[in-house]
Amino acid sequence: MTTKTDFDLVLKSGKVLLPNGETITDIGIKDEKICHIGDLPNSQLSCSEENIIDCKKFSCPSG
Repeated sequence: MTTKTDFDLVLKSGKVLLPNGETITDIGIKDEKICHIGDLPNSQLSCSEENIIDCKKFSCPSG
């Protein structure tokens, strides 16, 4: 059984600069704070689709 994760906003597939270099990944935001950086399959998200933003063409700051 998969547990659903509740975020207010999810930035999907953006270029994120981390201490170990740039990677393409997702960012989960809850209560105006970054709560998760890493792959977030849509099947595990409980936020509405309008709060999932496709960031394939964008760089997303990680902080």
